[in-house]
Amino acid sequence: MKKLVYLLLAAVMSFSVFGAVGCKPKTPDDSENVLEVFCTDKGYGTKWCSDLMDLFQQQDWVKDKYPNLTVLPLRANDVENFTASRIDAGEKNNSIDLFFDTSLGWDYMGVGPSGKERCADLTETVYNSLVPGEEDRGVKVVDKILSSYNMVNAYYDPNDPTADTKYYFMSWAGGMEGLLYNKDLLDEMGLKAPNTTDELDAVCAAIAARRDSADGKYNLGYSFIQSKDADYWAYLFNIWWAQYQGAQGFTDFWNGVDENRISKNIFTQKGRIRALEVYEKLLKYDKGYLNPSSGTYDFKTAQTMFLKGNGVFHANGDWFDNEMSSIRADVKSQQGLDYDIRMLRTPVMSSIVETLENKEMTDETLSAVIAAVDEGKTSFDGVSAADFAKIREARSIVYSVGSAHVSAIPAYAAGKDVAMDFLRFMATDVANESYIRSTGGASLPVKYNVIEKNPELYASLSTLQKSRLEYFNNGAFEIYTLPQERAFPLYRYGDVKPFSSAAYYATFSAEGNKKTPADYQRETELTWTDAKWTKAVNDAGLTN
Repeated sequence: MKKLVYLLLAAVMSFSVFGAVGCKPKTPDDSENVLEVFCTDKGYGTKWCSDLMDLFQQQDWVKDKYPNLTVLPLRANDVENFTASRIDAGEKNNSIDLFFDTSLGWDYMGVGPSGKERCADLTETVYNSLVPGEEDRGVKVVDKILSSYNMVNAYYDPNDPTADTKYYFMSWAGGMEGLLYNKDLLDEMGLKAPNTTDELDAVCAAIAARRDSADGKYNLGYSFIQSKDADYWAYLFNIWWAQYQGAQGFTDFWNGVDENRISKNIFTQKGRIRALEVYEKLLKYDKGYLNPSSGTYDFKTAQTMFLKGNGVFHANGDWFDNEMSSIRADVKSQQGLDYDIRMLRTPVMSSIVETLENKEMTDETLSAVIAAVDEGKTSFDGVSAADFAKIREARSIVYSVGSAHVSAIPAYAAGKDVAMDFLRFMATDVANESYIRSTGGASLPVKYNVIEKNPELYASLSTLQKSRLEYFNNGAFEIYTLPQERAFPLYRYGDVKPFSSAAYYATFSAEGNKKTPADYQRETELTWTDAKWTKAVNDAGLTN
């Protein structure tokens, strides 16, 4: 009887697990003429993917190449590690040809534990292939993808540093992470969107001062509202670090390079410390800038509170509109609230002046130079060309988790050829236009200026997305999306991080916190012994 009970329980558990994630054995009709796609259902939703699948089938070149093509209905869920589990299920148990995921690790690039490639090599078949419709101009897919995304998805074999770079993933979200802001509330309070971190601090102080104002409208008086389980403030750290250190200095850190040689002196980079000091200034509990209930909210609650005006700034990304569309409609219909939410161009660290030729530049002048950069000016009276270029570069730096949103094709997939053509299709203008329309303004990591190419579509978007797209296509400077840490062997194989611990947001916002940026630095220096550094360098396949 016990054995029977155990068997029944095992059967129920097996059914529950397989039913929850949608696993199923390979179907008899699985072949090179059948395309089956999976898309994770998170912030960007899945409509963009199903719309692209429909559009793909309508392309004449697809009809000519695959006259007997069958595209199965899109499969979707939000189960973590679903893609990895299906790829590992093997040819006999997995029929999905193409995955769009957010949690697939870099270890699925290259050769897996079995000694075989788990994901298909996309180097020649996708990246170095011509973009459909742009063959006459010789435009390759790799040329249309934003360069930092190519960096992230490049595979480096730590056992053979001389091997050619390969690609096994392709990113499917471009995006921008940073601070959203409520323009209506700023206007009502007579405050301007800040250009520098000192200006941001001053704006927050002015908002806090209204907490006990007689009118009661701003009785909450909180600048920031976040949640307990979505530390989007982490994105700002890399931006501020790279603004101070420079884009090259930022990548030098991740390549283990200090003064043109491999050295653990990378851990002395000041940009890291200065970025933490901004965190400390803005998040310190006693300053009262952060809504103290943030630590109790889930991400949807925090975002809803932001839509209701319970916070002027909110760290988030370009998926916000899509993710909150139905809730925003409810807030508007039930409470009559429909604030003008925009994407703030991340304020430049005021301490950047330490890196300029004119180290005495005032924050007022720095802000004026930033405004001139935004206006498309190429110089500023009294500011050297080198200093102007440094400030302009800082203004151009953004960060996105989009590069972790990767597509992959199982190496054994029966429909791998058509799946690869689908990825090639995603580099086309028609695919980019469809993605923007389906997501309400988010972008693929591909060079496509919707403002010029489809003004009508651009005009239909929210002010949040318009502000972001105007930034990305400003004409004054080229936006530089920082490569994610996973782009670098030292991170993948050597476990190198900016600091030995990384709970910056939680540290500085905690009541009674005594830990300082200097403490972070000291513990990191103690952690990275010569032996540990040598091992990290060797594991990453780097040489001094």
